[in-house]
Amino acid sequence: MDRSKVAIVIPAFNEAQTIQAVINELNDKLMDVDIIVVDDGSSDETAAKAREMGVKVVSQDRNRGYSEAINRGFTYAAESGKYEYVTTVDADGQHDPESVLSLIHI
Repeated sequence: MDRSKVAIVIPAFNEAQTIQAVINELNDKLMDVDIIVVDDGSSDETAAKAREMGVKVVSQDRNRGYSEAINRGFTYAAESGKYEYVTTVDADGQHDPESVLSLIHI
């Protein structure tokens, strides 16, 4: 599979403590996959820390909830016209990037 056609949406609300580690782990294991962080109105440095990592950050003006953040990320990916596959990973590190790798190889 062409990994440049894969996007990972990370919904994030006040995840400044974990967002960079999650992005690093995804980049280490899933090179050439685009990462889209949806900052769901965080009051901490979540968006800034994600931008420092060089990923796309879509910011919501206020907290709209987990589902809405995922929907916003999927909408952004669809409107870009670049991706054939989009999946999600949580910003707190609970999802193993290996599971995404398995999905890509299906």
